[in-house]
Amino acid sequence: MGSDRLDLADLRARDWLAEDAELGGAEARLADLTAAKAPKARLDEARRDLAGLRARQAQRAADIKALADRIPGALYRTAEAADLEREALVLGLLRERFDDWQAKGYIPSRRI
Repeated sequence: MGSDRLDLADLRARDWLAEDAELGGAEARLADLTAAKAPKARLDEARRDLAGLRARQAQRAADIKALADRIPGALYRTAEAADLEREALVLGLLRERFDDWQAKGYIPSRRI
């Protein structure tokens, strides 16, 4: 699961709008070069650039799908004894500190 979180962080860090704009720009450049009957070498270079950008976008989509398949949307399970013990501990700690926290203003004393 740690690797999944790293993969997700990498995907979130990417500037998807910039990637999409770069792809759109490459498509427009190729169209312009084709319309201007540019030399074959320039057309080939523009096609290679476009193919690379399309491959990068396709890989992004594949990474998203693979990650979505590995990470469940929601996981539900029954409470176990350890869960109930932790809840009781937290409630006990909260009861001990509640009045003090309210007096210090950490928790509102008026109904919200």
